[in-house]
Amino acid sequence: NEEIPAHTSSPLLDTWKEGSCIPGMGYHWWKDTVGGKNLTFKAENTVPVVPMYDSGGTIVAMFFLATAKKQNWAAGCQFPPTPECLEPLNFWDGGGGLKQANEGRFYVCSNLCGECD
Repeated sequence: NEEIPAHTSSPLLDTWKEGSCIPGMGYHWWKDTVGGKNLTFKAENTVPVVPMYDSGGTIVAMFFLATAKKQNWAAGCQFPPTPECLEPLNFWDGGGGLKQANEGRFYVCSNLCGECD
């Protein structure tokens, strides 16, 4: 189990890496299961809970990072899905984020420094 600090002044955050600020959102913090704040930039080592803090250091949100495909789409299904493709979909499938280009400020690696796998 991982305890998520409520404020950036917590010593618990000493093992986390501060990401850059995303304007209008806040500062995302990352942790690696192998290197702690020394990120390996490998999906399988990334703690899947990512807290976000405001400029005052208070936690304002968190997201859960999926490091593998969570969709149940058949190989031939694409956006927009046809009726036969909609039936087997799960919670992860229909979200708008799946339609968004993985680039610019929405690219997860743009919030970190260094290479990203």
